[in-house]
Amino acid sequence: MIGILSSIGQLDPLLSRSAGPKLTLLSGQQGRERMTCKVVLEVKAKPECVDDLLATLNEQLPATRAYEGCIEVYGYQDQDDPTTIMAIQEWESRAHYEKYFEWRVEQGDIETIRPMVAAPLSKRFFDKIA
Repeated sequence: MIGILSSIGQLDPLLSRSAGPKLTLLSGQQGRERMTCKVVLEVKAKPECVDDLLATLNEQLPATRAYEGCIEVYGYQDQDDPTTIMAIQEWESRAHYEKYFEWRVEQGDIETIRPMVAAPLSKRFFDKIA
């Protein structure tokens, strides 16, 4: 289980803190600019731990949604591979997400899921372009 979660205890120092370019909303709100960060967190569960991991994530999501900077977060389970779980999130900025993730590490929540996962967490950050 060495290296299961590479970010336990510290955030990846290579993550850019740049918020990127400002984007114009596409929903008819011309003239207003909004920068947000879409975060895709992929978790690969051990087959025998899928139900426990789903229950744990469902318990954690209300606090995530209430955390400063969180716009929305939803969990998804792969239809073809139920051990793959995605949290697709929108945050006011990458910095808001990183502060939140650091809080989760400090709370011990990442350590809680460690025995249930089969691979390191995959975090990807996206800017809306169209």
